[in-house]
Amino acid sequence: MTAKSRTKGAVGEREIIYILQQHFPHEHIERNFAQAARGGCDFVLFNQFACEVKRYQKGKSFLTAWWDQACDQAIRAKLLPALFYRFDRQPWRVVIARNLQTFEQHKFDSVDDFVKAHQGRTRSALRVVATTD
Repeated sequence: MTAKSRTKGAVGEREIIYILQQHFPHEHIERNFAQAARGGCDFVLFNQFACEVKRYQKGKSFLTAWWDQACDQAIRAKLLPALFYRFDRQPWRVVIARNLQTFEQHKFDSVDDFVKAHQGRTRSALRVVATTD
């Protein structure tokens, strides 16, 4: 991975975390800085989702390799996979699985749609925690 690619990924992580913090201002969200050295997801959301963040220049849909990585990280963390992705000059999109057995994908066309689907949770269920190894 090139330095430019790592920088773009880190910017994407900070961007999506900032957006989530706007929707859930009382929650503490941190990037997993150990991910490059030891692996692991980019961050954990709601104590339920192992989140991967991807930024890419062009495309119409997420890459299978991105979803596979999200699923692999989720299995390791014993959580459900969530993939936040965005192409240049496009909105963020989200893909989650609701079941670790089938990894059936549920797609959201925007982060706002994802947030609306998860707004009804209690504050304790909305806890966003940093991944630490």
